[in-house]
Amino acid sequence: MKTFRSATTLLLAACSLLVGTARAEPSADMNDVRWYSTEDVKLGEQIFAANCAACHGARAQGETVGSLRVPPLNGSGHSAHHGLDDLLEHVTNGGARKGGKMPAFGAILSESERRAAIAWVQSLWPDEAYRSWQQMYRRSQH
Repeated sequence: MKTFRSATTLLLAACSLLVGTARAEPSADMNDVRWYSTEDVKLGEQIFAANCAACHGARAQGETVGSLRVPPLNGSGHSAHHGLDDLLEHVTNGGARKGGKMPAFGAILSESERRAAIAWVQSLWPDEAYRSWQQMYRRSQH
């Protein structure tokens, strides 16, 4: 009976540790945690294909459309230098405010669809590009 109680106590202690770990929030220095979910990425891939790929390319690699050079969004271009709010604003209102040609999608896509498109694009970013973006974005939040 004593062995059973010891084993039960040990098992309960282990479960408590596991539950505590599972509920823990990611720490600020966990660079591999991304802000979006798998579902965001799946939806974003569809949104991007239907609304963005014609100009930015099927894998967000950037394209030349007529005389216009459309920038890459796959982590190799300048998009990795803007915070999430800036990226969302650009998708929502287009590029005209900053001298660009990108159309506004605020009236076409819901905010969750715009965020999902950004999530899919960022899912293409190499870990190093995402970590760099994440560090810059954290600094802009303080």
